[in-house]
Amino acid sequence: MYQPVFAGVVAAITGFASSFVLVIAGLLAVGATDSQAASGLLARV
Repeated sequence: MYQPVFAGVVAAITGFASSFVLVIAGLLAVGATDSQAASGLLARV
């Protein structure tokens, strides 16, 4: 009974975390500093 709920929670967390990684990688790829990347990440939320 709980397995589908658990699978959904894991999928949601994984998807949310992977979007953060992609945003940080993109910002760093265009030459953003670490502080600029952190600021851009907060702006996304």
